[in-house]
Amino acid sequence: MSDFTQQFIQDCLKTESKDFGKIRERLEDPQIRATLKFYLEEYIYFAEQLDVLKKLLFYGKLPQNEDFLFSKEYVSERDDKIHNTSDKNIRLLHAGLGIATESAEFLVPLLKHLYQNEMLDEVNLAEESLCDLAWYQSICADALGKTSFKEGFDKVVAKLKARYGEKFSDSAAVSRDLEKERKILES
Repeated sequence: MSDFTQQFIQDCLKTESKDFGKIRERLEDPQIRATLKFYLEEYIYFAEQLDVLKKLLFYGKLPQNEDFLFSKEYVSERDDKIHNTSDKNIRLLHAGLGIATESAEFLVPLLKHLYQNEMLDEVNLAEESLCDLAWYQSICADALGKTSFKEGFDKVVAKLKARYGEKFSDSAAVSRDLEKERKILES
């Protein structure tokens, strides 16, 4: 791992929400637990559908379910024209779909571990999911003309320092100066 990547991770961890006692308390609330599980399962379900579309669009793999795609009658009544299919936008779509589907793949074993007490597959989370996410992020970076993550990492750290200083706080997380943060990202 490069020095700047290690520094980025260290800087980010300074602003991580680490009040695990409060977080555990919130997770003990049955409403929060049930709501969290519901939305994680829904997200995973929709990400799996996006994965089918990603594989159809980018790899030519046909869906196993013939009824997966909307009917021609339904489509004829809609206005879903994509207005810009430049190579760049197609690559960004690929990256976006990949990031969404890989983040769901990351959540599947975590959900099973949290709610079904299954063993946590840390190798899959660390090596497979994180690296696949990085692969799609690399497509995005290249499509946007970014040749290095360092500049972006530095801006994110500057944004987080502007928001939190050197340490996370709940109030800073919810009372953000979005204009100030945007200016930092645009600099």
